Formats: sequence, structure tokens, C-alpha cells
Amino acid sequence: MTALTCRNDRRRQLIRERSLNGIDYVDVIGTHLCVHFLTGIPAELLPAKKGEPLTPDRKRDALQRIVIRGGRRVKNIKAVDFAPDEPATRFEQPCLGIEVDKEGDFSTYTLCFVELKDGHPTDEPMRSLDPRYAYIGFTFKSECPAEVDCQPADPCTPATQPQPSISYLAKDYASFRQLILDRLSLIMPKWRERHVPDIGIALVELLAYAGDSLSYYQDAVGTEQYLDTARQRISVRRHARLVDYAMHEGCNARAFLDVQVRADFTLDTKDVYFVTRPPNSSPPPVLREEFDLAPLRGGWLGFEPLTGGRPAELRVAHNLIRIYTWGDRECCLPKGATCATLLDETAERDEHDPGRCREEQKDEPPKPKYEYGHYPPPPPPPPPPRPLTLKPGDFLIFEELACAGTAFNSCMPGDGGFDGKTTQPDADKTHRHVVRLTNVAESCDELRGNRLLEVEWSRDDALPFPLCVSAIGTAPQCDFVPNLAVARGNVLLVDHGLTIADEPLPPVPPEPFLDVCEGEDDLRETPLLPGRYRPKLRNAPLTFAEPLAPGASATALRTQ
Repeated sequence: MTALTCRNDRRRQLIRERSLNGIDYVDVIGTHLCVHFLTGIPAELLPAKKGEPLTPDRKRDALQRIVIRGGRRVKNIKAVDFAPDEPATRFEQPCLGIEVDKEGDFSTYTLCFVELKDGHPTDEPMRSLDPRYAYIGFTFKSECPAEVDCQPADPCTPATQPQPSISYLAKDYASFRQLILDRLSLIMPKWRERHVPDIGIALVELLAYAGDSLSYYQDAVGTEQYLDTARQRISVRRHARLVDYAMHEGCNARAFLDVQVRADFTLDTKDVYFVTRPPNSSPPPVLREEFDLAPLRGGWLGFEPLTGGRPAELRVAHNLIRIYTWGDRECCLPKGATCATLLDETAERDEHDPGRCREEQKDEPPKPKYEYGHYPPPPPPPPPPRPLTLKPGDFLIFEELACAGTAFNSCMPGDGGFDGKTTQPDADKTHRHVVRLTNVAESCDELRGNRLLEVEWSRDDALPFPLCVSAIGTAPQCDFVPNLAVARGNVLLVDHGLTIADEPLPPVPPEPFLDVCEGEDDLRETPLLPGRYRPKLRNAPLTFAEPLAPGASATALRTQ
């Protein structure tokens, strides 16, 4: 059974339309129950053949199907006999008349028609009835008048006084004042004074002022009552505390910026800031603030480098750094990696060269010695200097340039292949991770003649995903595709916002005053008082910026 109640009982009509059945209602007269069904008395409660009486076995089984439950004082009521009651008119359907052994109390009983198992009733509703209408609640005292009334009638009902029509649109001082005067003109028609000095008008205006203050307070409380409409920060903070969230003052955004350069140079971070490119615009690489940025004031965001006042060393070799795989193929940096080997050459070589790894250089080359009339051959030239100048504390970005499942080597421009430098359109942009180097060591691969750089970073910056470096390309080429992922070393940590120092503020205005004569040829001394001072900054809005934590990992610097 269920306690569900519905206003639109559409299921009854569906049962009638689909020729199903269920209990409609019950009439109770003493110990006689007249049960009305939606589409007629079920076949389980009728004779097998129409016009013949019920056999004793069939009637015994039918009585077992009728179960009456409930009751507080009178319980265990059972059906002792039943028979169809003929309708009063031919337009009505017959009901099933059930005789019970005793009359119940004032509580609610439940009449159920259930299935039998081994000749005993079960809790399963009768299959010919809809499960929702196989039971019904009724009471034996529905026609009995109550003898006790909880609330006696008051014979002396006081006369109802006419209530004043209050306008709930009155919300300010003027409307409250007019509302009070209109009310007084009804209850005090002889009082018609409207001069301001009158004591009655003074009281009316005082009450209107109090009502205006209370109305404003009511609106303010209602506004601050909800998080979506609150205007004060303290209200938002209190709403957040209700859900155990401590709201802070907020801070600006941080990001890691990869700078591509065409020549090696040292960037003075105190004199430069970066801006985002507005949509549908192609500004020049170097922008002039008064000419290029002024028209785009609402379409760009400024970011300042966070280097602690130190200049940034930018190198062309750091634009794109290859991840060295030691000649192996189909390699990946696993998830959680904290070290990598970088190629410290302008191009990868593949020839045995032990001299490439001997980088001891003397100040002066040895002078050739004359022996037996022959000069020794000149020493080999020293290898070129290493292009990478990474050091502990620098940032490094590991980036996926192409997807291992769709990449193939490019043979000519425009064929959709991967050239090892350009980011492919289907590359996963989430596979970019910034690390801060904690250890940098030079090494070398004599077998293939390549100088290398071993870099390490902390576990806080461990790779959150596997980074595929090389793989077999797609069919029909099925070629080997290297450099699917690279590293970038010209990385700067930038902070959203621009620092404005020593902005001039307007002077404090004096309070206006009038010159007054103290006497003949005597001007009264008037003290100079400061006026209301509300200076406005030229640039807004302001933001909170966290100080730079020295030596923190890249992940810690992003988490503010």
C-alpha cells in the first residue's frame, strides 16, 4: 500500500478504458459492506457459470480472499458471508455485499482483496484488480454524528470593525505621509490643518520618517538575505560561513607565459608587461601604449612578470627543446615522472664521437713541436658551446605537439603531416605541464655523439599524465614519428594586473565659507576646514595579489 494522494486521479479512467478492474468505493451500514468496483464484480467472487449458485469450495476460497485489517479497540474483523447486491436502477452496477462478524470502532480499517497460497491469504493483491485499487480504507462510523465538539460556538460574536485599506505600495517618506493624512481625514474629518509648524503635521512627518527608515531597513535585509542578491561583502562572507566555507579576499590570476624569441637577449622585467590579444585583431609584436592599447582599453588584459626584480635570460635555443630518447623508439614520459633528458644540441646527431664529450678547453692551444722534420697535425677544434643555459629555479613547459594516434611525418608543406615543430590541431591542449627545475646536470651520449642535459624537478610538479614522445604513425605511411612532445624553456610566471606606483591624487578641497564682518574695517577670522575628500583612481578595479613565494614549485605558485 502507498500513502500517495493525487488531485487528478486519472488512473481510474484508464482502468475503465482498458477494461481492467479495481475498488471504487465502499458503503458501510452497520456490519454490512457494499463494495463498488470500477468495472464490475471480479470473476473470482462470482459463480463459474452465470445464474448458478456458488459452490461451497469456491465460496470458501472467495471468503479467504477478503481481508479486513486495522482497528484500535475492535480488531480481527472477518467476512462471514458475501453476495452481489442488486442495483437500485438498471443504470447502476451491482455491488458486492459483505457481511462481517462484528462492527468496528471509530478508527480507519482497510479492506483488501488478496491472492491465496495453499488455501491461505497472502500479502499479494488479487491479480484481476489493479495493484493501486486492490485495497481501500473505510470506517464503520462514517454516518454517526460526533457527540463532542472541540470548539464550542460563541453566541456573543463581537461586531467586525471595518479594516483600513492599507496600500502596500507605500515604501518612501512621501507615500507614508500621504497615507497617514488620508487615514486621519477619515477618522478625524474635522482636523484639516496642513501647516508645517502644526504639532499634528510634525507627528505625521515624524511617523513617515520612521516608516521610511524601517522600509529601507526591510528592503536592505531582504536584499542581503540571499546570496544571489547580496550587495555587501560581509553578507556574502556570512552566507559562505553557513556552509563551512571560509571566504578570503580574493586574488588575481597567475599564468605561465612561453616567450618565443628570435635572438638571445636579457629582458628587464621592470620595464615590460604583456597583454592578451583582443578578439579579431592582429596587433604588432611591440605595442605602443598611447597609440595601440588606448583604443583597445576594454579588450585586453595586462600581465606583469614575477621574477623578484631579476632580469630574465631569454635564449633562442630555449624556444623548442627536444626530449632525448637515447636512440630508442616509441617512448613516453610516464605519469608521475620527475626527471627527463634534454638534447643539448642544435640538431640531434647519430655518429660515434668521443671527442664531442671532451669539452676541456685550454686558454692557449699547445705550440707544435718539430720532430724529425715533421710537424704534428693540429688538434681538433673544440666543440661549440652548449646552447642550453638552464639552471635550478628555471621553469620548463612540457607540451604535446601532436597526437600519437593520428600523426604522420610531413613530406611537403600542406599535406597535413607533422613537421616536429608546429602544434597539430588535434593535439590535446590539456597535455601541457609546467615544472620548476631543482637540479640540472650536464651529460653526454658518446655512442651517438650528443651532448645532453639531465633535469629534475620536485614531486609536487610530477607529470599528471603520460607524455608520448615518439610513436609509429598512422596508415598507410606507418612511419616513425619523433618529437611528438617537446619542452620549452623561455617561461615566465606572470601576474594579472598592472602595478601603478605613486599615482598623484588631487588636493583636499576646503569647506566652502562666506566672509563675515566683525566690525567696521574688521573682517572676522574664518578657520579653514577640510571638505569631503573622495578621490578616485584613474584605473580600476583594484585586486589583491599574493606575494611571490621564493623557491616554491610551479604547482604551488599556481595554487593561491
